[in-house]
Amino acid sequence: MKASGKCMTCWFPPQYCICSKLAAVPLSRNVEFLVFMHNKELFNAGDDAKLLFACCPEQTKVGPHCRTATTPSPAQQWTCS
Repeated sequence: MKASGKCMTCWFPPQYCICSKLAAVPLSRNVEFLVFMHNKELFNAGDDAKLLFACCPEQTKVGPHCRTATTPSPAQQWTCS
């Protein structure tokens, strides 16, 4: 738990923490998930991207993205191979 009393994984208060209910998801393909989140959503308990990261931690990369007039969109920054 963090100083605010929230879980560091799901960001819910202890009485609502869902981490013990989550299990790793076996994947039959070699995949990687790239999740872009607005910087204001990073510590939001209701953000579903944290569920993906909790179930597939080795295949998921979560990062903040705050688009401005001079910042390219995530699609312009990344190419998947």
